[in-house]
Amino acid sequence: MVLFYLAPTDPHLLASVDSHLCEEDVYLATVPWDPYSIRLNWRVIGPRKNEEMEYCYL
Repeated sequence: MVLFYLAPTDPHLLASVDSHLCEEDVYLATVPWDPYSIRLNWRVIGPRKNEEMEYCYL
């Protein structure tokens, strides 16, 4: 199962093509990178959620 597809939107940035729905929550992702790191940024929006999470891979 695939949670989301990524597409290039800017140099060094991938973004989710569509949002991922899980019950009433919407998940969006971006993946910026540079020569030293890759980051995965999640945004979760829902009736009881408004969160952002970032994972950094060095």
